[in-house]
Amino acid sequence: MFRRVVLFSVLFGTACASGDAGTAGRSGRLLLTREAPGRRTLLDRPATARYCDRDSTLFIVATSDAWSAAVAMRSAWPIGAAASFAVAPALGAVGSGAVAARALTDSILPALVGGSGTITVTPDSGLAGHFAVDVPRDSGATIHLTGRFGNLAVGMDGCP
Repeated sequence: MFRRVVLFSVLFGTACASGDAGTAGRSGRLLLTREAPGRRTLLDRPATARYCDRDSTLFIVATSDAWSAAVAMRSAWPIGAAASFAVAPALGAVGSGAVAARALTDSILPALVGGSGTITVTPDSGLAGHFAVDVPRDSGATIHLTGRFGNLAVGMDGCP
């Protein structure tokens, strides 16, 4: 549980601490859907992407009144060709990724932190891609999340 809280805090703190340099004119979005149990769109909002060269980490963050979500990948930027990242509860070596989401309307429920899955990035006129992750729960159940992001300009000021 402690690792989930640390990951979530780092993802949001690092990505949100930056200004909007380098993102003018872009209206990138992040879509997050709970596929199971019960299909439901959790978030479909404008998103911000930042890259921290110091630790080779790319962050995507979006928030609404009800949910916040972050996607992180350990990679060089720019990514020259399509790339896949293995999702784990915390970022590891280059090629690893993480996905976290939090219901802002409920202070009791823990964040949804991807335990396994894949993030696929397809560089086009910015940053675009999709992900599918499984979130293990303490009860033994699994929540399956999918999402996509696109048309994101990447700010190079993402280091804390």
